This record gives sequence, structure tokens and C-alpha cells, in this order.
Amino acid sequence: MAIILIAWLMLAFYRVKYIKGYKAPFSMENALALRGICSIEILIGHLGLPNATGSLYLYPNRKAGILFVGIFLALSGYGLMYSTIHKEGYINKFLFRRILKVLIPAYSIYAIGIIIKFCLNDFSLNIYDFFNWRMFFESTNWYVWEIILLYILYHIFMKSRKQIGIYGIAVSVITLTIIAYIVCWDNPWYGSMLCFVVGILFCMKESELSSIIEGGGVEKNYCSK
Repeated sequence: MAIILIAWLMLAFYRVKYIKGYKAPFSMENALALRGICSIEILIGHLGLPNATGSLYLYPNRKAGILFVGIFLALSGYGLMYSTIHKEGYINKFLFRRILKVLIPAYSIYAIGIIIKFCLNDFSLNIYDFFNWRMFFESTNWYVWEIILLYILYHIFMKSRKQIGIYGIAVSVITLTIIAYIVCWDNPWYGSMLCFVVGILFCMKESELSSIIEGGGVEKNYCSK
């Protein structure tokens, strides 16, 4: 397990370059690299769960998973806001396509799981399980449903004026986080949700933030026309 951790650290820092000046941390190139690193970290973190290996070496990855999920959500918020600003009519047509891009892979994994169970349980397959949406919901990772919910909230609020929409999303996410905490949902369901709003706000305020980082002079305002 120690070798897995060392390999991940080597991968995370492989060919990392220091670039002086502000260079859009959420650019497409950086975002793809971040997604890859975060995906592997989350996989390693799950390997370290008590019902898997329970490895002490992987304990930091296990506990840091919520932060890496936050990076995914921040990237999603940033990407949605960037596309809303730069692509004409994006807000009116993104929801259906985004949900399909999440649900199709999730359902495919669910269906494969049923087939595997069918092969391992003396062919005692219930064909109706393929269409059991409650079972699909309960057996699918919480992230799928959270990101779909955030897409829906984004679509609802951003169809109004942009600034009002951002406040609506922020208030909704904060409210959901508080409710989830009060009713004692598992922490992953709400622990990273605010990062979605952070990604949106970062996109909106990127010019000002880059000025602070650079101490003046902005090379490019990536998230504004």
C-alpha cells in the first residue's frame, strides 16, 4: 500500500512546471490534469476504507477524499459559468445533455453489476431489476445525484439575471448543507457542496483575483467577455 501512495505522489508531480504570473488555474489543460489526479486519489482513498484494506498508509487519502471531490465540484461550477458567459444560449440547452452524460455511464455500471450478480448467483436474475429505479438510485454513488441536483439548481437560477442567479444558487447550497448536517446525512453528501459555488464565484471574480495574485496587471480575463 505504501508503494501505491508513493506512485500516486510521483504521478501528481510528474512534469509539473512552475509558470511565473497568472495563467488561469482552471484552464482546460489544468482542469484535465486535476481531474486525473483527483480521480486516482479518490480511488486510492476508497481502497483505504475499513471495509476494503483499512491500510494505515492510505488513511490520509481516505480522509482527504472530501477535499478532492471539492475540486471536482469547483471545476464543474467554473466550467458551467464559463460556458454560460462565452456560449450563446448555453443555459437553455445544457441541462438535458449534462444529465445524460452523468446518467448513461452510471446506469451502464449499474446494469453491468446486475449481470455480474446474475452470473455469480446461479443465474437467478430478476429482469425487472434493470428497470428498478429505486435500486438504481440506492446502489449508485451519491456524487451522481448531488451533481445532477447542482445542475438543476444552476439551470433554474441562472435563467434569471446572472447576479441574482448566483445568490440563489449560493443560498440553496448553504441551506441544503445545513439541512444535511442537521438530519445527520453522511458527510460526503454535503461536505464538498459549497465548492460548486466557489467555482462559480471564482469564474465571476477571476479578473479581480488575478490582480491580487499578480499585484496589479492582468494578462487575461478568462471568464469574462
